[in-house]
Amino acid sequence: MPNVKAKHQQMLEFMESKYFVDVMVQLNSELSFFRWFNSGDIQSLDMTNDILDICERTPNCKYWIPTKEYKDWKTILKSRSLPSNVALRFSTPMNDTPPLDNAPLTTTVFTSEDSLGAVGVKCGASYKDKYECGDCRACWDTNINNVAYAKH
Repeated sequence: MPNVKAKHQQMLEFMESKYFVDVMVQLNSELSFFRWFNSGDIQSLDMTNDILDICERTPNCKYWIPTKEYKDWKTILKSRSLPSNVALRFSTPMNDTPPLDNAPLTTTVFTSEDSLGAVGVKCGASYKDKYECGDCRACWDTNINNVAYAKH
């Protein structure tokens, strides 16, 4: 859809701008929880570093970063630590597969309750009409190894 593509392009241009880090620090300084990316993923190592800079500069906000960009994150995390307020969740590439072995926090998608992907905390929003988190913060919780989403 053209309007979605235009919005994605606008967001990418902002994330690549020199104002991105400072604006996001200002916006997120009053937030308790923030999810990076409702659609898409990191686009570069620079963007990844910028995101971690924002997280470090806003320690009172908890961040959830879902990703399939395993290689880029592993590259960045060789040179810097993941802030304690970040839940970086590596998403499985396919439905009905078990959580990834080489990631501390993961997400899976399942199509049936007996699927290999239906392990850990099951996302309650997956069962609702509006797919809203409500009071749930499982995805942000670094004590939860895997969050499983029902395919919708």
